[in-house]
Amino acid sequence: MLLRVLVLIGLTATQATASPAPTAPTAPTSTSPSNPTSPSNPSSATSPTNALPAAVAPEPELIRCVSPTSLNKRETRWLASNLIMVGINIRDGVRARELVRSQNIAGILVRGTPVANDRNLIQSIRNARTDMPTMVAVDEEGGRVQHLRKAVGLLPSAKVMAATKTPEEVRALAKRHGLAMRKLGFTVVFGPVLDLRFGPDKGRTNGIGDRGFSSDPATVTAYAGAFARGMLEAGIYPVVKHFPGGGRANGDPHNKGTQTPPIEELRKLDLVPFGDLIRTLPIGVMSGHQLVPGLDSLPASLSPAAITGVLRKELNFNGLAVTDSLSMWSIAYNFNRVQAATLALKAGNDLLLFDDEPNVDEILRGLTDSIEKEPGLRPRLVSATANVLRAKGLPLCPGVSAPLPPSTTATATPSTAATPTTTP
Repeated sequence: MLLRVLVLIGLTATQATASPAPTAPTAPTSTSPSNPTSPSNPSSATSPTNALPAAVAPEPELIRCVSPTSLNKRETRWLASNLIMVGINIRDGVRARELVRSQNIAGILVRGTPVANDRNLIQSIRNARTDMPTMVAVDEEGGRVQHLRKAVGLLPSAKVMAATKTPEEVRALAKRHGLAMRKLGFTVVFGPVLDLRFGPDKGRTNGIGDRGFSSDPATVTAYAGAFARGMLEAGIYPVVKHFPGGGRANGDPHNKGTQTPPIEELRKLDLVPFGDLIRTLPIGVMSGHQLVPGLDSLPASLSPAAITGVLRKELNFNGLAVTDSLSMWSIAYNFNRVQAATLALKAGNDLLLFDDEPNVDEILRGLTDSIEKEPGLRPRLVSATANVLRAKGLPLCPGVSAPLPPSTTATATPSTAATPTTTP
């Protein structure tokens, strides 16, 4: 199979160029198993393609596809590095760029309050890797959670949007905002929020409040779907949150361990918007850290029952699964960074988010060692890497083969498979 992908270890490829004016995504059909429906045909068996919108990328290189059982430690480390995203303040943007270059991580979540003059810095982060573009993400929901108010302008909160605008108006607003984000160099938005809105507007009980569109699942689906569509049309990849729903949790996971109602109750209300949008849009899904009675004793983000069982199997989600920050108190109190990363990968997540960490190399070494000691994790590593590369619009190896850099002994067989045209 002749495969082309922007994947090199220790080799030089053409530097990624700045993206052109964003266009609505027109990604080809995913090679992953299908979801039940698609936007254009609700009865179709075609899955929405979980790929970032189009941009110019370096000229691809041939790769070799190998069995997970034949990976050496260096190759395992390279695959693991493509699962890590780190949140760093824009004022430390140069350090963020160097972190991407030195560790080959998947992306950066931009913290702080960027201004318009940070455009070159943000785009340099995006182009920091010589083998593929970097994901550059931001939390940009509107209301209390928007980091780009100085660079792009204000967005109303989800509560205000649902109360004062039609879904079509929200779609148009999100598209305008997304186009400005894309111009700055962003490719991913962590939003919209699908958590149902219960409790005080400021989210004193669980951190949601006016970040949620409504307590009614159908209203959340309509407005969050409109927001996500607008972002997609602008060339921004939306990651909805916080699976399986934290709107009725009894606390804020930033500050302490929290618990949702039992899973059977979540199925009746909280999971409905996730299922609706997974079936109709090419989105990513961020998991929260709440304990869910009826599943297991782990936070949802680290729980195989939640991620593999409910998200992957029950909701038939084949796209990019992202953890909320594994540096949050609710995780860090009980698990060190390597334990959290290993459990998150094992649970079924693909992109592992951390806050600004002084020892990313230590996390990667520990995660690599964990995978080396537990060979059963290798197929999960390959699957996660494939989902990250697919989200970047890059072609993949067939089946469970691992995409690795070319070598003097590399072989490939021709294929007629279409080459994706969408990259971050």
